Amino acid sequence: MKSDGANLPGTTESAFCEAEAGVSHGLHGRLSQVAANAFPQTAEAEQLRRHAARYGVFKRESVRATGPVRFIRTQVEGQVVEKGQRAKVGDVEVEVLTDTPFPGVALEVSVPCRAVSGGQAGNLPGGTTLTLVTPVVGVSSTAQVVDPDGLTGGTDEETDLELLTRLLERLADPPNGGGPNSYESWAKEVPGVTRVWEFGNVPKPGRVTVLFMRDNDMSGDVPDPFPGAPEVAAVTAKILEKAPLHLKALYVQAPIDKPLSLTFSSLTPNTPEVRAAIVDALRNMLATKAAPPRVDGAVFYKSWLNEAISSVAGEVDHKLSVPAGDVALNKFELLTLADPDTQITWPV
Repeated sequence: MKSDGANLPGTTESAFCEAEAGVSHGLHGRLSQVAANAFPQTAEAEQLRRHAARYGVFKRESVRATGPVRFIRTQVEGQVVEKGQRAKVGDVEVEVLTDTPFPGVALEVSVPCRAVSGGQAGNLPGGTTLTLVTPVVGVSSTAQVVDPDGLTGGTDEETDLELLTRLLERLADPPNGGGPNSYESWAKEVPGVTRVWEFGNVPKPGRVTVLFMRDNDMSGDVPDPFPGAPEVAAVTAKILEKAPLHLKALYVQAPIDKPLSLTFSSLTPNTPEVRAAIVDALRNMLATKAAPPRVDGAVFYKSWLNEAISSVAGEVDHKLSVPAGDVALNKFELLTLADPDTQITWPV
């Protein structure tokens, strides 16, 4: 016989129904969580890291920026810039790495320093003025980044999406002791490395050339994706840890920058919003399709440029007069669009 007691608060029937609903929710919710975490594509962050670790793919931690900083003393007596001394600008703090005395009667000394926290925020341009966190008698309260390149090398922690991408690449194409794509996988273990191109038997049989980019690096507010000597050395060291003994030679370098120049003879509508969207679309397309060729004489198709531009929401019509046709590429050249203010000419 049907009872309405389950619908009445405070009844025994209502209590049993609520308890059963809670148990059912817990069991099915747990099953849903287990099912999602069984696959890397749907796993939670912690479980994703466990999936990746089973295949030797570990999340890249943040790296702290390093570089020399100039300290100035205000009296010609003793004075040592002590290890651990800190200076800051805004929210960025840097610390001294070694005890460094002022030489002789010199009023200045260049001291190796490192950002206190990891990440790109610690990269500071050359000439940046910092303020000492704790004043030191006989030493100026301000210091200055010395190297024109500034404090460099700071890299953010790898995102879960980036880790998942590397894991899926590892599953689809596992390293094979120096076979195809092994060097690409090894290079991507270095923090900050994003795109890698591996050329087997280049420049000669038994040799391997590896080119790579660091697309998330910045120099101040300007993208700086081409690696310098320290980054090249880091990737070289990582690869040599795992490279096979029969490798005759390894060459690691940045691609050759080939800036892409564009001239629009017409654009409809010719608005700042559409222009900005076109720049973003072109950069995204180049990050996906641009690749340095193995030999001279390769081409980058103009149709890819038109396709990216036409995909922009709001764009109705455009005409590119430059380039007039497909873009010719020489060996190891990589098309880039670093500064649209100088590389793109918009219609008046």
